[in-house]
Amino acid sequence: RDGEGQRNATFFLTRLTQLASDIMFNIPALQEAQQKSAFFWPVFLAEEAYYTREEGEEIPIEGAFHGNELSYLFDPQTGSTYDGSEESQKFGQLMIEAIVSFAKTGVPTSGGKPWNPIDSAHPRRYTRLETTAEEKEGLMEESFHFWTGELLAKVDERQLKTLLPVLGGRIETNRIEKRKLRKKL
Repeated sequence: RDGEGQRNATFFLTRLTQLASDIMFNIPALQEAQQKSAFFWPVFLAEEAYYTREEGEEIPIEGAFHGNELSYLFDPQTGSTYDGSEESQKFGQLMIEAIVSFAKTGVPTSGGKPWNPIDSAHPRRYTRLETTAEEKEGLMEESFHFWTGELLAKVDERQLKTLLPVLGGRIETNRIEKRKLRKKL
């Protein structure tokens, strides 16, 4: 929407991008994280919130994009958005620290603080990486609730699984939960 609340091309492009991201990446990743956590895997979630924008760039959608972090981890390549600023360096250091500490210890650390894994009490706990690292709750909560709750309440789950297979994870999650209960009994 523009400043007056009108829907324009940017509004619809942003919605399309969110839709595709949710269906292809976000919801399946969150479902997998939830399933692994249910089996006591240590699962750490993060949101990459930092990105740089080149002057004069005409991409109307705000936010980090797929592969954005590569410019901060490796030597900048042609088309890289890495600008060498102090902020970019801070973000890059947080990313490198998280990856190195995870490889060494199994627990990512950013800014000297270890990340906490998700659990049943905090299923959407995540670390938001920008120029600082901050633990937060509710990663993509609205989208997750829509795709795995509201939509499934209105559309037949089997039909939806045929149209959007990645959303069938709820069915599998329910099967896993039933198996866990049987084992306990």
